[in-house]
Amino acid sequence: MHPSSHSDYQKLFAIFSEEQPDFIKPFLEADVVSRLEHISQSCGLNYTKLYDFVFGQTRLEHSIGVALIIRHFTKDKKATLAWLFHDISHSVFSHVGDFLLWDAQNQESSEQHTTHLLQNDYVITHELAKLWISILEVDDYTLYPIADNDWPQLSADRLEYTLSTPIVMNSQSLQEIADIYNNIIVLENEHGIDELWFTSQAMAEKLAIISIQNDSSCFSNHKSVLWMSLMADMLKYMMRQDLVTHMDLYTLRDTDIFAIIRSEWDETLKTMRKQISTISSYKIFENKPTTSNFVVHARCKKRYIDPLVKTQQWVQRISELSDTFKDLRDTHLAVRDERIATDFVFGK
Repeated sequence: MHPSSHSDYQKLFAIFSEEQPDFIKPFLEADVVSRLEHISQSCGLNYTKLYDFVFGQTRLEHSIGVALIIRHFTKDKKATLAWLFHDISHSVFSHVGDFLLWDAQNQESSEQHTTHLLQNDYVITHELAKLWISILEVDDYTLYPIADNDWPQLSADRLEYTLSTPIVMNSQSLQEIADIYNNIIVLENEHGIDELWFTSQAMAEKLAIISIQNDSSCFSNHKSVLWMSLMADMLKYMMRQDLVTHMDLYTLRDTDIFAIIRSEWDETLKTMRKQISTISSYKIFENKPTTSNFVVHARCKKRYIDPLVKTQQWVQRISELSDTFKDLRDTHLAVRDERIATDFVFGK
């Protein structure tokens, strides 16, 4: 059931769950699910010269990973499928769609088409009927708090991309990831809701620090914000030129967008594509610079995890136990709102 040829990611699936449930397999053939194999988990950053990924992770790999984590901890078939489907309405280049819809700080706009896409996919509706499961039981992943809860609690979704990103970036070994994962249990948190916990303070601190390192080095740093802003503007231009529709962004693949660009004679679009693919440097300004060059605000959603730790004496979040993590978190959240400027006028 592994769509990727990346052996490390396949080994990561085995860490997440020894059981590879057969009931998932038919859903991988559905158009809305298989499309995710062609949507970049890193929001298309693997197409730039800004990062040096070991390989390009896909939204399908992430979705399968979360589904396996849910299966491992709950054995709940409905929750497992809800999380296999949770990213089907991501736009091309994933969270670039949030930037396009002015939702860079929350990054929740990608969820708006989930029900529609599920209802209109024959394989999904047919296979769910065979399992006596309704669309309403799998189209809202917030029904399952162990998989999704409020920041900065630990959920299965945050756990998957926090543990998989170091594999893609080659900053942690599979054994280190397994050591963290195998220390996690499920208990009720201070709100009476099931949450993933740690039994070791050291492992909880390690995951929490990795979550900040991932965010500061990839998810919310200047390079990512610049790329996603440039891509969002290019997609807006393509929509204005009637090359794609709004709904195309949620049904096409990343590579389809590049194919459209290659087939068009529009010189502005081709210039935009060249600038995006070749950019390797930028400038940072505390205040908005006076320039005709492309400038974006660095404000973006910041991610970190503050997991619970269960010991013989107490139950506390790692921020109450680790000054190292608390200092890193506070520094990360206190990063200035800056402007990012390219050395070119976008599209010219």
